[in-house]
Amino acid sequence: MYQLFEKYFPNVVQLKQEFLQSTWETLYMVFWTALIAGVLGVLLGVVLVSTGP
Repeated sequence: MYQLFEKYFPNVVQLKQEFLQSTWETLYMVFWTALIAGVLGVLLGVVLVSTGP
């Protein structure tokens, strides 16, 4: 498997630690953004349903 990455993605192999760090940071940002958006969406949905005609 390692040879496959070396052959097709040589830059990823050279920058393995930075690649893993960047991937972790991206997943971290996506998690918090999705959580905040979900909470705000539920709150907005409750307000809209409870104040509707």
